[in-house]
Amino acid sequence: MSGSARAEGCDSPPPLTSTFALESNSTNDSTYTQLEGDIEGWTAVRDFLGPQIKAILEAAEFGTGKINEGRANSLVFEGQELLNQAADVANGL
Repeated sequence: MSGSARAEGCDSPPPLTSTFALESNSTNDSTYTQLEGDIEGWTAVRDFLGPQIKAILEAAEFGTGKINEGRANSLVFEGQELLNQAADVANGL
């Protein structure tokens, strides 16, 4: 996915993905299964990225280590990709 316009350019917030999944009446709850699976995946990525981002921010705040700019930029990119993925799914509901 490219750019950050998708996540930032929403004029109004999309419906909550989980609520949409719960309200769906698709055969064998396939919409629910798919959307809840998406949410679980996003949560796993968030939980993987979060501590790394926190460590970099704490190092910057307290001066306990040199910030690897390449790694910081990579984490920003990965976080933006995560936001874009969630926005794309939510905007498609």
